[in-house]
Amino acid sequence: MKSLDTYEYRRQGRRPASYAALGFGMGLTYVNYLIDAPLLGWIAVSLLLAITLNRLALNHTAGLQIGRGRLEVYQGKDRRNFALARISGAELGRGSCLLHMSDGSRVALPHAALPPRERLAEELRACGVPVNFGNEGSEGRRAMRQQAALY
Repeated sequence: MKSLDTYEYRRQGRRPASYAALGFGMGLTYVNYLIDAPLLGWIAVSLLLAITLNRLALNHTAGLQIGRGRLEVYQGKDRRNFALARISGAELGRGSCLLHMSDGSRVALPHAALPPRERLAEELRACGVPVNFGNEGSEGRRAMRQQAALY
């Protein structure tokens, strides 16, 4: 990776299933209107629509950005930055990434912020970070759970 190149991965909260749920809720609203549904039917449909509209409006995003000597990871409003020079290695498991820092600490990245592991490995290696696949041991899982509790 050249010094000016930036890699960014973003996962949007708005997905096709959210819009399908909105359409389904609107269809149920119309059916409730046609059959003059009881109050319980209206409450159920209103609750479904409220939850769906809330998810669409908030649009929770997660992702990471690698470039200019930094790795930035975000999930919702939480953001963390790491200097690439401080990362001594990374262990990639199925849906997990554990960064080994030069001071000996370990940092687990949130699952929602991770791109496919082959692509993440490629980008980290391009930045000079050694990557190891297959961290499925109990020590790695324990560290990831502890870090995930921080998010």
